[in-house]
Amino acid sequence: MGGSRKSQRQSTFALSAVTGEEMKGVGALRAKEDDAARTGYIISESSAEPFTIPRAVFEGSHVLPDFINFSLLQAWLRRCDVDLPAISLARENSRVPRTPPRLASGLRAWDTRFRSLQRMLGEEATPAFSLGSKTPSSVVTRTISTTSTGFGERAYANGILNPNEGDRPANFDTTRRRYTSSRASNSPTESEFEKYVTKVEYAPNEATIASIMQRKMLKEYPEKGYQESFSQALTRFPKDVGFNNGLSVARPDFVQGLVQQEFQQIPVNNIPGAVVHKDKRYPTTLPHIGGEWKKSGGDLKMAETQAGYDGAAFVYARNQALKEMGAADPAGHANVTTFTSDGRTLDIYTHHATGGDNSLQHHQHRVATADLTNSYQGFRDGYRMLRNAQDHARAQSYRLRDRLDTHYRAK
Repeated sequence: MGGSRKSQRQSTFALSAVTGEEMKGVGALRAKEDDAARTGYIISESSAEPFTIPRAVFEGSHVLPDFINFSLLQAWLRRCDVDLPAISLARENSRVPRTPPRLASGLRAWDTRFRSLQRMLGEEATPAFSLGSKTPSSVVTRTISTTSTGFGERAYANGILNPNEGDRPANFDTTRRRYTSSRASNSPTESEFEKYVTKVEYAPNEATIASIMQRKMLKEYPEKGYQESFSQALTRFPKDVGFNNGLSVARPDFVQGLVQQEFQQIPVNNIPGAVVHKDKRYPTTLPHIGGEWKKSGGDLKMAETQAGYDGAAFVYARNQALKEMGAADPAGHANVTTFTSDGRTLDIYTHHATGGDNSLQHHQHRVATADLTNSYQGFRDGYRMLRNAQDHARAQSYRLRDRLDTHYRAK
């Protein structure tokens, strides 16, 4: 790992995703700059010597050394928002290098931590490789990440239609009037608009845009049982139910809904997809609104596709809850909402599903849009629409909870 000072300089890669209280001791992923960046990635941690993951691992088929537990490594990198392509992995005994004892000892500690992390992420703890194994591993099938270039194609193949192809909901006019109607509360002032524009202009990344909109646009509700969560994977959502076949779990940038404790007399754990978070003290349950952010000028088409995936998950859970009661929404009616924004443009969508269990199509339809930075009026429009959408989602959440409560009490 020698070289010039320039090639030795390391830049933090997705460091924010692996630091904080829940991730203490996991370590840090770093990508070496300049010439070294073409070689691979360096993983370092205080209890083990640094080792290199060849760059080929991130680009195609590669025969991995025996000390790399690839399944767990992938789960960790996914947590860092690093996409790995689907790779057909093979091993040849003649190409397996001997792991230095000191390095192997440190990597076994890594392996234990990877397993702990994988359980937290809701991944199956089945390693592609085990430390010191000399037996060829079988081919591992990998899911497509929601940040990869193949995500949109797979989502479409699963029946998640883009807004240009999906059906307009039967209650579109009612929903649009609801979202664009005036509010009793005061609108933000022109001074607040000007401050917002400045902050968005200087925002360096997606996380900053999310923070700005959380403080300046989104509504917080006073009750303890209705809360929001940010960038949390839907780790408890059932796999391979149709729309999510072959895809990694959805991870909305924003979700707002009731917590499980608000369903005290209702066995929501028996409703597929209802409780969306695993191993959380107050898991969100049957949410009706989610959002996706991008940095200013970022890829809003990708955000739109991700929102379509989020919305399909919420629709699935709502339909399962209704099915539990022997009910269903009126044909073509949309009661789930998502939004996308890069701080400048705000788009609000509705979601519903049509068809039978084996041929479901998930429809995403743009119901409102606003230019948040071009004019004060555009900012006010977006502020009003987003908060109206939040109010509607909240009402839908409580209404569904109350219907479930009545149903189970009558049993």
